[in-house]
Amino acid sequence: MDAAKFDDIFMGMLQHCEQVEPFLDAMFSFLARRTDFFRVMHSRDDKMGFPPGVAEKIVLKIFKKYQELVKGNQTEKKSAGSEKDEIKGSENVSTETSSDQPSSSDNNASSLPSPPTPSVCSTTVEVETSSSADQAAAPVPLSESTAGASTVSTSSAAQPENSKSSDEGKGLMPGKSAECYNGAILDRYSWSQTIKDIEVKIPVPSSITKGRDVGVEIKTSHLKVWLKKDISPVTGNNVLVDGKLQRTIKCEDSMWLLEGGKFIIVNLEKREERFWTAVLEGDAEIDKTKVDTTRDISDFDEQTQSDFEHVMYDHRQKLQGKPTSQELKTHELLKQAWDAKGSPFAGTEFDPSKVNISPSYG
Repeated sequence: MDAAKFDDIFMGMLQHCEQVEPFLDAMFSFLARRTDFFRVMHSRDDKMGFPPGVAEKIVLKIFKKYQELVKGNQTEKKSAGSEKDEIKGSENVSTETSSDQPSSSDNNASSLPSPPTPSVCSTTVEVETSSSADQAAAPVPLSESTAGASTVSTSSAAQPENSKSSDEGKGLMPGKSAECYNGAILDRYSWSQTIKDIEVKIPVPSSITKGRDVGVEIKTSHLKVWLKKDISPVTGNNVLVDGKLQRTIKCEDSMWLLEGGKFIIVNLEKREERFWTAVLEGDAEIDKTKVDTTRDISDFDEQTQSDFEHVMYDHRQKLQGKPTSQELKTHELLKQAWDAKGSPFAGTEFDPSKVNISPSYG
């Protein structure tokens, strides 16, 4: 879908709302009033809405997709700028050679890194979407097998051309595009990952437009995806993916959806927060030393985020010569005692500079 065709409509809304928060409020108000987006399915017989938790995960997935896209574009611009300066510098050197010496041209191939756009994966209920405007969601019973043992492994994504790492042949180079960020593009599918989950995109023939056209079986340590009415030109049969997962997943927090005529997208929630080097055992692995392990603050739990914000606040206060949060609390206590009976400062305006406040630790 070409989202840019809606720019004029959204720009008009944003100008009317003046700020982003009212704009988003209007968007979700529309979904609440005119669609079944917020309706929760409580049983398999429900025909409208999403299974519990799926709507929230869809919103978070799309948010992170464009958040990382913007970060990637910024990184690409910086890399492109520095590379142009290097090329310009080498050209200046070659033009300053003596006139009685033949000039030599350097054929230095420069390649710009693709913008990093991690995909965010989510939950184990099945959601079906077609290429038409109508969308339907239906929960799928998922059987869990016994959990396999996990070992530490760090993964990195393959580049679109599946080029292997030149560094000691450790595996495929980490991918940086949206469809294979920290993952790889293979013959049968492409995959990307974060520290918490994996997204697998499996191409399907254009004739596959409904969820009932495919079968998806997600188990704790196994993934199988097949076609019910067509043959895959890649595998030569109706099975698209069938194999043991490299590590175990949470079935109850995984899901799949169909982009009609394009892809089956399977989101697998990892049982342990660690990077994988492959989705299925036996498939080409990526170089675990090249994985982008950077994590956004929103990926951490609420307590960690709160502690981080607390530290950053104190840091900014110190840079501006202002009291830290602990010092502000101390000031509040001193204010209460400032005018207390018997205080030498009673009746005067509170002045923290008259009191030596030493930092406390504990």
